[in-house]
Amino acid sequence: MPKRMMVVLAAVVIVIVVVVFATREDPDVVVDDDVTLEYTLWDADQLPAYEEVAQAFMEEHPEIEINIVQMGWGDYWDDLTRRLAVDDAPDVWTNHVAFFRDFAERGQMLALDDWMAESGRVELDAFMPGLDELFVYEGSTYGLPKDWDTVAVLYNREHLAEAGIDEEELRDLTWNPDDGGSLQELMARLSIDAAGNNGLDADFDANNVVRYGMTWPFDFMSAWGQTQFAHFAASLGWEFHDETGSQFYYDDPEFVSAIEWMRDMTDAGYAMPFEDSESVNELFVAGEASLTTDGSWMIGFYVDGLEDSLGFAPLPAGPEGRNSMFNGLSDAIWAGTDHPEEAWKWVEFMATREAQEIVGSHGVVFPAIESATETAYEVYADRGVDVSAFTELAFDEEQTHLHPIVANATEIDSIMQDAFQRIWLGPVDPAEELSRANAEINELF
Repeated sequence: MPKRMMVVLAAVVIVIVVVVFATREDPDVVVDDDVTLEYTLWDADQLPAYEEVAQAFMEEHPEIEINIVQMGWGDYWDDLTRRLAVDDAPDVWTNHVAFFRDFAERGQMLALDDWMAESGRVELDAFMPGLDELFVYEGSTYGLPKDWDTVAVLYNREHLAEAGIDEEELRDLTWNPDDGGSLQELMARLSIDAAGNNGLDADFDANNVVRYGMTWPFDFMSAWGQTQFAHFAASLGWEFHDETGSQFYYDDPEFVSAIEWMRDMTDAGYAMPFEDSESVNELFVAGEASLTTDGSWMIGFYVDGLEDSLGFAPLPAGPEGRNSMFNGLSDAIWAGTDHPEEAWKWVEFMATREAQEIVGSHGVVFPAIESATETAYEVYADRGVDVSAFTELAFDEEQTHLHPIVANATEIDSIMQDAFQRIWLGPVDPAEELSRANAEINELF
């Protein structure tokens, strides 16, 4: 048994003995035992911020200890699923809208409404518009907003300079699935083969590329394509599903055309192939591609890796305009926790201005409260980083769409991941594969 565990157990025994004797001597004595809450998150970059938040909370509530457990994205969800199945989940966990509906339908989270009604600290009107609605199921609230994100184009300034490209060109990029618009031309100009030809040269060798114009985060590809395809498809006017959330449109010609164009770009040698895009974030930082699209939660990673060589630009405008997925996270209280009141105090505190200002001061994500987002923006600005490509979209509802919140999210994700692998790795017709996958998804409802 670890030494720390032995010390904790010994302390528990001592507390029990003290409680027993104190109660015997004075039956009116009320003794509050200290409580330890387990809180889980997946983003290592956010860990220092939430450690500071936890310290502030524990100073306010010395009877409650917060034990933060962090693990990578894939391991995080695998571990949470397993622990929920064996009735041993963390007291509070960081939640994502992609899986929220499934948790709610299974009764695995506690509703917060009664606590919220009595709270004098929760300010719903302080949050970014729409965030407080993301974690509502059948009229009950199961999470308070913690942050938000959008997607933008990231580019390597040195590569643009080498190609004689003015950075201002990226402010007005256009895209369409027929000829790719000015985005495709830019990708071609930035793609370089082993002989030094770029993608516009007649002698360009698509099978021997040493630096790609674009790389998409294929290693994080899911049914929702937040950083890969969602902005392209949305700029065509496409939507994931109908108003009921039970009929999906992955077989829609508009969506098919966006996916076909993306595959065409890998075939042309302008975009890094699916099979070569493992750890694509590191590959972009290493200079193996000149452009990528990613979310605002990754700003710190890229700034640390590329420093002054990094630039951000708005997403390209499609036939129906520019459109980014707008997403947000919350904190869920496990329905089986032994300490619901203490868990609520922790969740409530994380949603306060005080806590979110702490998170904003670390400059790793944009907190849900607008004033804390302004703090994060100033932190980036002090580092010489212009993040307006992310923030400007967030304040314009016409240029954003919400992450889907649907039932059977895990099954849908599995079906679409399989379909995308077939499309990019095998000689499969995208229209036929997406039609097959869409039919399989709709059969879930």
